[in-house]
Amino acid sequence: MRYTVRFGDKKLSISETNRATGQARINGQLVQFDFQHLRGALYSLIINGQVFSAHLESDGDVTEICRGPQVFRAEVEDERAERLRQLARSETATAGAWEIKAPMPGLVVRLPAQKGDTVKKGQSVAVIEAMKMENDIKSPRDGVVSAVHVRERTAVEKNARLLTLAA
Repeated sequence: MRYTVRFGDKKLSISETNRATGQARINGQLVQFDFQHLRGALYSLIINGQVFSAHLESDGDVTEICRGPQVFRAEVEDERAERLRQLARSETATAGAWEIKAPMPGLVVRLPAQKGDTVKKGQSVAVIEAMKMENDIKSPRDGVVSAVHVRERTAVEKNARLLTLAA
């Protein structure tokens, strides 16, 4: 699993994490690491011999990392969440309509939005099960559902059209 960590304008890509060998790639560079939970919200992290103590508090979207007197606000996103966000951003408008597409292959388990429904940006319009996890597909903008291209309990491929929104 690949993770993206954002500290304001800075962005780190963490991949190929292997706790057994203590290796990971940070921005493509192979590093040795050790990450241990100490107690409560206190953690110890060693990266290439440098020791860091971190106090981690999370509100779901943002994690606060304290290192000494410094407090960093970090957004941590796994590759699945990043793909969902990018898909919502990359939807293209054609003649005032937006097509919402499946970000990954899976099974459509729920369609909370139906033809004729008015939806708000960020509102759930479909739920796809992939790798035993339910992924909530949200509307990238306000609009009216002009077409539903799938049915519940049907399998979809990546980029399959799910719904079309009219302005």
